Amino acid sequence: MIALVLAALSSVSLVIVLIAALMGQVLWGGFTIFPAIFFPVAFMLMCVELARTALRRRRR
Repeated sequence: MIALVLAALSSVSLVIVLIAALMGQVLWGGFTIFPAIFFPVAFMLMCVELARTALRRRRR
């Protein structure tokens, strides 16, 4: 669940940056740093959750 929230927030941040760039505006650099950090974190959390699910199914 945390991974999905982080991925959604990162996606929204990137969309805001892309829309602003389309309009010729430059936003604060933190809008690009946030997804650069949290997309990989969200990916790793999803991988951990998939591995845990696979281990649970194997044990049954």
